[in-house]
Amino acid sequence: MADEESEEQASSENLLYRCGKCNTLYNFMEGAEKCCEVNASPSESTIVTITKKEILDNDCSPDYVPSRHDMWSQEDTETLMKIIKNNYKRLNGKGEKRDTLWNNITEEMSKTMPGIARKQVISKWKNVKEKFRKYEDKKRKNQKVHRPDYFDIIESFLEGRPQDHVVECGMETVLKHEQPTIPSQEPEKVYETVLKQTISEITKGKKTVSKRNQEQITLQSCLDNYLDEEVQQQQEGMETDYPFAHPTSPPINKPSKRIYSGGVEQTLVLFLKETKRHNAAVELHNAQLRLLFAKIATSVEVKNKLLKEVIEKENVMET
Repeated sequence: MADEESEEQASSENLLYRCGKCNTLYNFMEGAEKCCEVNASPSESTIVTITKKEILDNDCSPDYVPSRHDMWSQEDTETLMKIIKNNYKRLNGKGEKRDTLWNNITEEMSKTMPGIARKQVISKWKNVKEKFRKYEDKKRKNQKVHRPDYFDIIESFLEGRPQDHVVECGMETVLKHEQPTIPSQEPEKVYETVLKQTISEITKGKKTVSKRNQEQITLQSCLDNYLDEEVQQQQEGMETDYPFAHPTSPPINKPSKRIYSGGVEQTLVLFLKETKRHNAAVELHNAQLRLLFAKIATSVEVKNKLLKEVIEKENVMET
């Protein structure tokens, strides 16, 4: 009994109903009855057996011509693609009742395809995705391939990357590319932009280095004045604990007490600290320049290495 029911179900799935007036084929008798209001009944001549693989292979063939056995016309397929496009985010969103959404989509499709079932609509959508994926694979291999017009609609919301299970999974599962995106500009404009940015950074860096150099010169002058003061004191017969005084050094005016109120030790510490900051600023500037020039390069590994170097130099500056 079970075998007979399964055989009947299998035969009914391969059975098509044809409108008696316009010869349009339907999977269900209800569709044929409502097509041109002419009763239709199944006959042996309307039975068509075709596998899904044959449909996919033929539809992507450059010599493909739509068959009258295909109940989906190009207009119907485009209509379905537009409806799915408008509901695509909801179909892949969280907390959405997909059964209800597919029922609504089926209801919309029934306006142009009377008697269409939800199962047929979902199956058609899956087949179209598979055809699109097959088309993309052949195109990447530079093979000659037929391109249906409705693929323009699919690309507008799939962006050329159809998922394996669009209905079952959300858009959050799509992997994001970690590589930087290539600017959608002409090469001349890209180089011009990078050059302007480089010139700006170089000018800014020169000001920073110039400021550091001036601070270094000022501090060096202060230290020299302090050492000369010690020499002057030694020449006047004062004892000193610093053996680097020169007896022939000319006398100079005594520096401000504000600079040397902490003694020579504090002055030396300040000098060494500022020297370190100066050198770090120069190294940071040079690292930033190397990174800017590397923006034109195509090696992501080189860019990441230089970016890491800049971050390390910035950390040194902060300390």
